Amino acid sequence: MSTRTLVPNGAGDSTQLVPSAGANWQCVDAIGTDYVWHELEASQNTTWKDLYALEASNIASAVINSVTVYFRCKHFGLSSGYALSYIKTHSTVYQGSAQAITTSYVTYGVIYTTNPFTGVAWTVAEIDDLQSGVALNSITGGSAGDIYCQYAYVVVDFTMTVSASCSLGFSATSSRALALTKTSEPPLSFETYPSVENNQGYFLCIASRASASIKTSSSTGATWTDCAKDADGTFLASHFAQYLNRLCSLNFEHTGFGYSEVNDIYSNWTKKASFPNLPFKFTDMFVARDAGDDPVLYFLTPVGMYYLDVFSNFEFGQTELTWEEDATAGKKGLYWKGDIYVAMGKGINQIHGGVVTAIGPDTDDGLPEEFQGTITDMIGVGFWLVIAVDGGNTTKKSCILRRYINGKHWHVVHTGSAADTAITALFWDAGTLYFGEGTNVKSLPMPNVTENVAKNSTYTYRSSGDLIYPKFHSQFEAMPKVAHKVRAVTKDCNATEYITISYRIDEDTAWTVLGSFITSPRPTALGFPVSGDKVGLAFENIQFKASFARGSTTTTSPKMVSLILEYRVIPPVLWGFNMKVNAMSQGNQRGQDIIDALRTAIETGTLLSFYPGGDPSGTEYFVEVVGVPGQEGTTEFGNEGIYDLSVQEVID
Repeated sequence: MSTRTLVPNGAGDSTQLVPSAGANWQCVDAIGTDYVWHELEASQNTTWKDLYALEASNIASAVINSVTVYFRCKHFGLSSGYALSYIKTHSTVYQGSAQAITTSYVTYGVIYTTNPFTGVAWTVAEIDDLQSGVALNSITGGSAGDIYCQYAYVVVDFTMTVSASCSLGFSATSSRALALTKTSEPPLSFETYPSVENNQGYFLCIASRASASIKTSSSTGATWTDCAKDADGTFLASHFAQYLNRLCSLNFEHTGFGYSEVNDIYSNWTKKASFPNLPFKFTDMFVARDAGDDPVLYFLTPVGMYYLDVFSNFEFGQTELTWEEDATAGKKGLYWKGDIYVAMGKGINQIHGGVVTAIGPDTDDGLPEEFQGTITDMIGVGFWLVIAVDGGNTTKKSCILRRYINGKHWHVVHTGSAADTAITALFWDAGTLYFGEGTNVKSLPMPNVTENVAKNSTYTYRSSGDLIYPKFHSQFEAMPKVAHKVRAVTKDCNATEYITISYRIDEDTAWTVLGSFITSPRPTALGFPVSGDKVGLAFENIQFKASFARGSTTTTSPKMVSLILEYRVIPPVLWGFNMKVNAMSQGNQRGQDIIDALRTAIETGTLLSFYPGGDPSGTEYFVEVVGVPGQEGTTEFGNEGIYDLSVQEVID
């Protein structure tokens, strides 16, 4: 069973009591200094009655077990005073039995297990149409005085009859915005939360930096109500996290923690206004697991990650994960697939078994400028890590990227509609990705039936889009290279649905169009420009961009299966030399000396200096002797004669 408290939110059909300030219903919608009252003369036996409209119950299909009407009353100066429940249902008013009241405020309640008009259990429609209030009077023959009511409300006890799943059931289309007008601040986090035990209905809860948090149980976001609140009203909740069956909130900076009742976000929350107390902004709050597989509540700051011990001890402390103060770091923490992920400004740290690994997206050659920014949110969708990147200035748009759990490359999911419009919150449910862009909540399809959307015949494609490949670095990095052709395997390419390939080399920033693939599966290879007698393009490193253009049918698109670069490595030219060596004694020259020198050259492990022209001031080559010198005739090496000698350059 579950309960829901309904307080007055407007005037009912009877207004006979006197308000202390403002409207009657505003004096009794919470415990405070306001009240409704009436003066009674001696021996007067008159009953004054108030009815109030009640806030919506937001109860889905349910069995109503009972309705209890509460009123908090007292009297002053009377011999005796009485308060009675007073309700109106099916256009008929009903008054409960008299409750004797005292000179101090006491809360009284009258239980209606059935609707007094129908005689059977209440329905949800009757609850939403109910008016409730209080009736006050005194006994005949008593003394004069005053009688007061400070608080009047209704508690509905019910049992849900439909098992709700965590699916929100939004029938969203691409870029459709929900009617979120409660706040002018960007939404910071989304949470779905089961209200009051399992199978008791689900809410979408949205936290915001400078406005009250809100919730909705409507599948289309048609109605929104306050979320984090206590008896004094709403309080700021910038971050949400579900921890030990409670929804917890954390303020934006310095201090301010709150939490709901167990499995109940509808009743009043508990607020810890002075906890935690740190001279930093709080950038996120999330739940992970420690080495013992126990849940732990963490929050992030611009200097590191902290733990929270709440509900009993209310302690906090810094973890070993710290960094230099950075206003862009720590915007999001995520526990996913057994690892902790922490956004570090432009990149992400993955923590596994106490080891921290940087996983991008700003790794290797870095992100293209149009996708650079601060990571503001991360979620796991299947085996994809999906992140929001805030462009951060008046000329750049924000974007959404994703990366497969064991992959290395990041894919663009969405680019913002306007520059300087932050994307700060992500949420996925039942094949739809929801995200906060500016002050709107938008959505786009991210199917849950396949990881390859090309296999989904109803998936819709944009009219155009780019796939930018990482820079290609050959294993022969230090050697000159020449690109000749780009080949591809494609699907569904034709004259109206085609893929255009562009490239840029080395340090160039501008793209050069190479050509388009307009047939499938093996379109004509694209050759690099011809200049004179030279075919190809010299490069050190090269990068490609594939631009996809579809026709008028939104569910078809050209597809790239593979892209191959044909290129040559151009090694340096190494020279070889053949010569004849006269190893014969002539005059002062001994043939044996020349033979010994040849033997030393053959057996040495180092390279030899060689001057083809014989002039040491000329070009020097570093060579080695190739093979054993061969003597003309049949004389073996070691005897005087004329030898054929070959030497080969080893390095340039």
